[in-house]
Parts: sequence; C-alpha cells; structure tokens
Amino acid sequence: MSDPVVCSFLTKTLCAQGGRLGLTELREHIDLSEQQLVETLQAAGPRRFLLTGDDGLPAEVLAVSDVRVCVLKECQGCDRLHLCKLHLRGKCNLGPSTPGQYSHDISSAENKKVLKTHELSGLSEDELRVLLLQNDPFFLPDVCQFYNRRDGVCNQKNNCSRLHICRHYLQGKCKFFVCKRSHKLLDEHPRRVLETAGIDAKIVSNFQIIYDHKHVEFNKEQNKEKSKLKCQTACRGPCVCPVWGAIGNSSGPIASFLGGRGSCVSVIFSLSPRNGYSFSSRAVILIHILVCE
Repeated sequence: MSDPVVCSFLTKTLCAQGGRLGLTELREHIDLSEQQLVETLQAAGPRRFLLTGDDGLPAEVLAVSDVRVCVLKECQGCDRLHLCKLHLRGKCNLGPSTPGQYSHDISSAENKKVLKTHELSGLSEDELRVLLLQNDPFFLPDVCQFYNRRDGVCNQKNNCSRLHICRHYLQGKCKFFVCKRSHKLLDEHPRRVLETAGIDAKIVSNFQIIYDHKHVEFNKEQNKEKSKLKCQTACRGPCVCPVWGAIGNSSGPIASFLGGRGSCVSVIFSLSPRNGYSFSSRAVILIHILVCE
C-alpha cells in the first residue's frame, strides 16, 4: 500500500511542473531511489499515477485523479468540487461575488472536504487547475453534435467552434478500438478549438495520453466480458432435468425436460381444480424451466 503523504507530494510536484514529468526528473524532487519511486507509483495505481513507456522502467509519469467538478448549476451537496470551470480556464469575466456565479474558492468548506477525500488538500489553485484540466472532460469545449451523428457530417467543417471528436471517447466509453470518429485532440481543428478555450498544448497532450489509456483499458474489459460470455455459452450443454411429481403419498420423476443452453429455475405449480385441473387428489409438480441467458 502506498504512503498517502508521499503520493500527495508526488501529485503536487507533477502538477507544479505541468502535470507530467520524466521519471528521472521526478526523482530530483524526492529522496527515493529509482526502485522505491517506481514501487510507490505502481502501488498507488493508474488512477493516481499513469506510467508510460516500455515494459521496463517507465519513461514518464502523469498525475491522474478521479476528482471531478459538479456539472449542476444548483446542487444541494455531492462528492464533487463546486467551482467555476471558466475561472479555472482563465476565461471568467465575472467576479466571485456576482449573484448566481459559480464559486472561485477552492478552500471553501465543501471543496476542502472533497479535496481531502481525494488526498489533494495540499494543492494550490494553479496545481489543481492542471490536475482537473488533464483529467476532467467537463473542462473541454462541447463536442459537435452533428459530427457525432450517424452520418458524421458537420456543414461548418473546420469553421466549427466545437470539437470534432468522438463523444464516447471523451467519456472513456468508446466501444470501438478502431473508431470512425476521431480520437485525436492534437489534430489541427480540435487543437485550435482547445487553445481558444484556454487549454494549452501540454495539457491537451496529457489529456490525450490519459484518455488513450482509458480507451485501451475499457476495450480490454469489454473483450474480457465478451470472451467470458462466449465461453459460458459454448461450455454449457443442453439442459436435461427430471420433472418431479407428487400425487397422493407417492412421488418420483414423471418426465424429463430437454432444452437448449441456459439455466434451470425451479417452479412449484399446483395442479388443483381451482387452476382448471381435475384430479381425484391434489397434485403438485416441481417443474424445471429453462431460462436462456
């Protein structure tokens, strides 16, 4: 288990340096051996630090976090930060005291509580800004709805002020490893839209790396589920279950059920005159019903 104090310091260091550092550069800021540093980063996991590079030592380290900003205009309290996204992007022209304006204060009681939960209490506003911009898609400009429709046609083309990017990719849930919509935030058009929104190239590059990783991991999980389902379907044979009956004082198998692949569910059914059956004695049959998955 990683030391939360050390991890908080590493996150703060990374965010102070633009959200990403080479492993060698990061070592210059902390008194740990290379092996100790790598073990600490790996123990914290990819939801805290994303390590890039070959199978050997990581080349670079990115600051990652699950902390998010609440998207609701009016919220009665939730586990997200309540901050003005335009302020953090350097684009808000309103003062924090303007009626109805989103908060500019990262040290408010509710925000301090959220930051503490995510072990981010030591971050300055600038450091928190870096962390949020490279992790939270809420800070990105809107995606183009026309581009994301079935035909993928936006009549404004390169003049469009919205992102021509797969919206599912930005949600970390694109099911296509090779998608017909763009996932490339560093292409000319999306890069220009992002720069206009106040998000610089390094942050965009960091976001791209983090969300490329999310995309790969999401598809790995999807493929695991598909493989598991195929295996269950292929390995399960036809269902042959006896149907047990009880008439009077005797009981035993009176028939069998042959079905396709699936799961058996036992059901008690009463064969009584009330149910439209005429028997000299009340009969109860336990029926195995096949339920296809």
